[in-house]
Amino acid sequence: MAFRCIIFICPLLLLSCASNSQQYHIERANQFVISGDNASAAAEFEEALKIDAPNPPSLWQLRMVTGDCYTRMKEYEKALKHYEAAEAVMKSDYENFRKLAGTEENGDRKIEYLEIIQRRILPWRALSCVAQARTYCALGKDKAFSLAAELALIYDQRNLVARLLFARSLEKTGDYDRALKEWTTFLAQARNTPPAEREASGITEKEMSEAEDRMADLLSRQAEESTP
Repeated sequence: MAFRCIIFICPLLLLSCASNSQQYHIERANQFVISGDNASAAAEFEEALKIDAPNPPSLWQLRMVTGDCYTRMKEYEKALKHYEAAEAVMKSDYENFRKLAGTEENGDRKIEYLEIIQRRILPWRALSCVAQARTYCALGKDKAFSLAAELALIYDQRNLVARLLFARSLEKTGDYDRALKEWTTFLAQARNTPPAEREASGITEKEMSEAEDRMADLLSRQAEESTP
């Protein structure tokens, strides 16, 4: 599966919140990402992380793109540290906004806080968990892979990549009945998603064909097991 487009989008977005010194390193990192020099890009992002901490959304993005660089270099342990750090930032944001919503007496402001949680923070956490799930899978940590994929799906039911990874994780752990349900749901959800949105998330026709194949295999397995 193609790695998510956020790899190239996030560094550019970071510039709007970065300090001048951070911007210098981020701009250099952007150029290295574009040229395919992931080691140099990671080094520049690491330098940016050492400078005044940016606003939480930018810090989350900066951690994610740094992790993405290490993932492309297959340095999965380093990547995982950044993905986990990104999740920690978003968890803190989630708790802060939930607290604000719980103590806010202004109804409109309370709704605003709850919408921020639902529309921004939880989808961000899903992206972080998707990245962690892929990393755990690459490291051969099947249990952690399954948990991260399921968490991603809990945070954002619309995340196609999370649902696909969860279906795969269920098969890896031998939970074939649940895997069949997830593959079926994934395929239906993918078909009902506009092509541009589906492609932006990295879901290709290959993934959809894979889902059909997996469903056929699992249905065949069920038929064989039910045969006296």
